[in-house]
Amino acid sequence: MRSNPHTLEDVKPHKGILHILDILKPIFTREHADKQWLTGIIIIGILFLIPTYVSYFNGQLIFPSDGGAWAIASNLINGKGYSACATDYFPFCNSTNQATAMREPIPVLLMALAMLIYPSKVSGMILQSLFYLATIPVIYAILKKNSSSIPTALLAAFLWAVSIPVTSQVDNGSGDLAAAFFFSLGLFFFLKGFRESKPKTG
Repeated sequence: MRSNPHTLEDVKPHKGILHILDILKPIFTREHADKQWLTGIIIIGILFLIPTYVSYFNGQLIFPSDGGAWAIASNLINGKGYSACATDYFPFCNSTNQATAMREPIPVLLMALAMLIYPSKVSGMILQSLFYLATIPVIYAILKKNSSSIPTALLAAFLWAVSIPVTSQVDNGSGDLAAAFFFSLGLFFFLKGFRESKPKTG
């Protein structure tokens, strides 16, 4: 009688490998693949931020505007109030009247918080970077839920991540990145509420 060439020791590793593959299989489903693509886009966004930080550490001036969010936050922290008025915006500004409405309060207050945590312009850049990166998944979520097209949602998120005008705002204190993030987030919840309020047919 011939002995079975496949011993118990031969079978166990084979079953073990199949068991591992069964565990990993859900990762490669369509749903998880979409998340992997989105993660990849966020990583691309991080890579696009590197030149800005390299330029800063090489001595490039950031937040140059005297009326930007960083400048107003600096005045706020230093006891000068919500001030940093520029005659380009308000022609009646002068040395004794610097009260301003040039920038929205939320970006300024968040910039002031970042300054309190770490009193360096790096903290402001990190805050700006977080706004930029956080907008990527929000754009993806908006398009995914409302267009029912995952490729379109990924494309929109990718275009935001690689947009030079967008990344150029990271070292600019205009508050545009904060505005883009909060606008996108508000739009997401508005559309979510609109969908849920529609009467279901059938």
